[in-house]
Amino acid sequence: MMRITATLVYKDLTARGIDVQHVSLGKNSFFIYTYRDKLRTMCGVSTDLSSFTSKIICDNKGITMTIADKLGIKIPATAVYTNDEAASDFIRKYGTIVVKPVDGAHGNGVTINVTTVELLDEAISRARRNSASGGIILQQQVTGSDFRLLVIGGEVVAVSERVAASVMGDGVHTYKELIGIENDRNVKRGENYEKALNYIDVEAAQLFLADRINDIPDEGEVAVVVGTANMGTGGTAINRTGEMPSAMIAQAEQIVKEIGAFSCGVDFMYEKDSDEWFLIELNGSPSFGLHHLPSEGESVNVTKIFVDKLLNAYDQEALTINSESDTI
Repeated sequence: MMRITATLVYKDLTARGIDVQHVSLGKNSFFIYTYRDKLRTMCGVSTDLSSFTSKIICDNKGITMTIADKLGIKIPATAVYTNDEAASDFIRKYGTIVVKPVDGAHGNGVTINVTTVELLDEAISRARRNSASGGIILQQQVTGSDFRLLVIGGEVVAVSERVAASVMGDGVHTYKELIGIENDRNVKRGENYEKALNYIDVEAAQLFLADRINDIPDEGEVAVVVGTANMGTGGTAINRTGEMPSAMIAQAEQIVKEIGAFSCGVDFMYEKDSDEWFLIELNGSPSFGLHHLPSEGESVNVTKIFVDKLLNAYDQEALTINSESDTI
């Protein structure tokens, strides 16, 4: 079964009369199609117009931070994990840190609120389990809300505020039981981005809530149960298109242009009161579902925008090639 983003793109392309062959790559989809008599390919929404190195940059949080820093975009203090002693020094310097797999995605293996060596050991193990390379990065934990800016064809076309998964207490069930009830009863939730929302990640909730997971929240209490706001761990989205500072928009467009990506999700932590933001990571094949099906706010048809811009870029490429041929 295709994920919701792949399904949306597949349907849009075929509706325009383009014959698309779908090849399943496990959790990802690979598309093969012909446009203007030229073979074209796409993996997820990473197109053949993107540079090879853009995917490497997006898939490696350490490289992403280096690129952003070189471009003058503010980032949290970041270090590659080498040993426990250096990591302990990093905690002492910054107080509270985030531990991530260097090549993870969807919030898998990310631990926030790491303040002690004991918490660090557990966070390192979790990050390592979710890293294909075994690489781990440490980051200063910064405050603010989590925003995904979707850049397509050089332009920010949609913005979502991502909100960490939460449950509402009923005075009877524990947090763990409420998570199970939400996952079972909410028809909008599913696995691996097949639906508008993912199931709330029980392992992530266990890590975040710790001993409190078997506590019973008060009736009517809305409680966050997962530390990260990623959609992959069960978070929700609010449409914030048109609400972000122009300087943040410019930075998102700049970094995507510099790495050579046609489409990319750019994630910032933004503190509105201080008007300060930090770039957190890039996603080379971002989900469209949170923009099409936000929990709050109007839907943005980013799939149509994506395909319009993609085909237009193909057209411009063909014109350039023809023009160069005419001059030879």
